[in-house]
Amino acid sequence: MQGTNWVNRELESPKLNLMCLVAVAGEIERRIVYLSHSELEDEYTDALAWFDIVEGGEMPLDSFDYWMYLDSIPMPEGE
Repeated sequence: MQGTNWVNRELESPKLNLMCLVAVAGEIERRIVYLSHSELEDEYTDALAWFDIVEGGEMPLDSFDYWMYLDSIPMPEGE
């Protein structure tokens, strides 16, 4: 993805519980998510998953290709 603030999920994961904007196949998703421990994990698994803060629910880690912290979103000049 163009822009210096997008991070490839395969190369780096965001810190747990920090809000992120995400993208799939180069398209920005209209959702805000955070990474946390899966609620579906059992005693043998310590899996991570994305959680949507608006719609709720858990999504697999590979649901998104890129992420960006909300506070990293570029602001227009003069704002």
